[in-house]
Amino acid sequence: METVQEIKIRDVLKFFVPRSSGIVFYDSKIHPGSILFRFLKALLSGGFSVLLLDYFDTLSLMKYQAEILDLEIPEGLKVVKIGGEIEVGEIIEKIIFSETYQIDLRKVCETINSVVASEEKGVFVIPVGIEKYLALLELHERIQAALFLTKCVTLSHENMRKVWFVNREVWHELRPFVPGFIEESMLFIAEIIGQKRVRIKKTIYPELLGVDVVFDL
Repeated sequence: METVQEIKIRDVLKFFVPRSSGIVFYDSKIHPGSILFRFLKALLSGGFSVLLLDYFDTLSLMKYQAEILDLEIPEGLKVVKIGGEIEVGEIIEKIIFSETYQIDLRKVCETINSVVASEEKGVFVIPVGIEKYLALLELHERIQAALFLTKCVTLSHENMRKVWFVNREVWHELRPFVPGFIEESMLFIAEIIGQKRVRIKKTIYPELLGVDVVFDL
């Protein structure tokens, strides 16, 4: 039986070069809050800044899971609140969706770039729940949104790293085209396979392909 290699999350951070991008997938049988808040701890301990994009109260759901698991909840997390009602962290901007999705997404990108440009440290931008927003759009709007998001990924600020946390079950329902467009633009893709473990499915670093990242914090 093939043995899967392991690497600790603190040893993975060096691979997140400026403007890198990725998706961490999970399904409804997994508690993504366990990984997200362990990841946040690793980032803050590693000297990075973090900006969370909270779509439709997804961050509060993940915080609830982390609290039940008795994980540390960092104070002063910077959050852009996009839809929803439950506030978590330090809300630096609230964005209410209009019928014109382009205005909303551009405002999100402008807010991100403003925050990142003000930071001297490397910044991780972490959207949670963005698939829920895309699921609300009609197909034509959804495809245009996906193309706009890929442009934001590829033309991001030089001090930014992007890691999306995405529910795969919802993501698959965004077909046709949307998952393929966005996944193609990402430099790495990983899948949560346990409360302390993700497996790398796509990477620009051949030595990391198929490796399990262990969140032992």
